[in-house]
Amino acid sequence: MIENKKSLKILISLSMIIWGGSWVVSKYVTPFASVEILSFWRFLPTFLAFIPLLFLKKQKFVISKKSILLPLIAGFSMTLYMKVSFLGLQNGYASAGGVIVTTLNPILTYIATFFLFKIVINKKDYFALFLATVGSIIMIDISNIEKLICSGNLYFVLCAICWVAVTINSQKSKEYFSPILFSFFTFGFATLFEYAFIYPAPLFGDYMFKIDFWLAIFYLTIITNNFATTIFIIASSKLGSQSASSFIFIVPFSAFLFSYIFLNEPLDLNILVGGVITLVAVYLLNKKI
Repeated sequence: MIENKKSLKILISLSMIIWGGSWVVSKYVTPFASVEILSFWRFLPTFLAFIPLLFLKKQKFVISKKSILLPLIAGFSMTLYMKVSFLGLQNGYASAGGVIVTTLNPILTYIATFFLFKIVINKKDYFALFLATVGSIIMIDISNIEKLICSGNLYFVLCAICWVAVTINSQKSKEYFSPILFSFFTFGFATLFEYAFIYPAPLFGDYMFKIDFWLAIFYLTIITNNFATTIFIIASSKLGSQSASSFIFIVPFSAFLFSYIFLNEPLDLNILVGGVITLVAVYLLNKKI
């Protein structure tokens, strides 16, 4: 287990770069299959990959009635997150998803923890939340409803909302689970939820014979989910959900860079300006006074 906070911060920074790349890879696989199929194959290999790791750690596959609600909610939230993220990518840019989701998530997490844990808000935080509101309005361009829907940006906003539940439940899970065991149950529930969405439609198709599809799934599951997301869950339990969410500011820049290099995507000016403003807000929220 990672105990050194400096090492943990280095690992979570690397994880956020991987998350940035995952938007590009997810965009790449959207033509291969339906949203439900793609989501299922992002969950199942991740879930199975945790099994040998739990054996190596000699951890029991045990969950109590008192604690089952945490991974259950996280798994369902992750299922919704995956579905709306692929829907957003079908219509919009990977760079836009990387910016909108990862700048709104820390803001929404802060607001949620305020209501749930009665955190005191000072003047600095009020100003930061004001900036976040302005930046969000600019990013998603609510003045143009048709563009908001067609661009996929509305789906990306829903992604950020879904991930808040995952972040907060990850923080609360430390009372009952190790981070790896919590991830195991979370992805297990997510796999079951996603299969319920698919059934009775066929699970397999022509995509099964395409090597680039499976290479993309390997990146999105083993590298992104098993490594990067588990590091994020560990950080949430060790550093707190607010502090862990602050590292997400790395994702927009890596997502934009990878999207530009590999997908030749432009970045709308409103996404760039709004993203910078919300990043400043995230910085202020996590800055000690």
